[in-house]
Amino acid sequence: MHNKNNGWISSLHDFSYFKYGTHALLLEWPVARDTETLYKILKLEKLISEQHIIGVIEIVPCYHSIMIYYNSSKTNASNLIQEIEAINITTTDLNISNDIVQIKVSYDEVHAQDLATVADILGISQKDVIDFHSRPIYDVHFIGFLPGFLYLGGLDERLNIPRRATPRVRVPAGSVAIAAGQTGIYPIDSPGGWHIIGWTDKIFFNPGLNPPCQILPGMRVKFEPI
Repeated sequence: MHNKNNGWISSLHDFSYFKYGTHALLLEWPVARDTETLYKILKLEKLISEQHIIGVIEIVPCYHSIMIYYNSSKTNASNLIQEIEAINITTTDLNISNDIVQIKVSYDEVHAQDLATVADILGISQKDVIDFHSRPIYDVHFIGFLPGFLYLGGLDERLNIPRRATPRVRVPAGSVAIAAGQTGIYPIDSPGGWHIIGWTDKIFFNPGLNPPCQILPGMRVKFEPI
């Protein structure tokens, strides 16, 4: 293991370690939003959890990284790196379902506030936007920003568009949106800067359920136009 840009390259795995202050350690893979990296992250997250490493408070996965928050009075970054380097990443079964969650989406102009604008900016028809968005099967990479907000990988590259120049103060719950090569669904009313191209009545977060988010990282979803 050697230092690179204030981090350490793993001796056994294809990611690097970066210390974040005195309470967090970042594990970072090469930048990607692909299924292979997703499964590597989910496997390692599961294995680290199963190790019950003293001092670890929370493990947070992202597109190509894992952030580990820890109690600095019980452990430190060096100890965590040693523990992780000893893990055999190939020894776990994720038990991920092959089922695809179908999400019915209305792309009607009443709900799709930015559909026409997106089509104009990208130089394609509104029908193309809908077709390109509803065809892929998306991987759920992680949940963040809001409880139940799914970050989905697999958006058609032809729908790559920057965020809105001016975010909205209120985006309605159920809004299906795209921005910066990503697509997601706002689970509750909130501010937001993504382009709204549809709407669904599906509920993505219910604190009365266990788990509160019934769609989890590693699962797959597909949008069904209605």
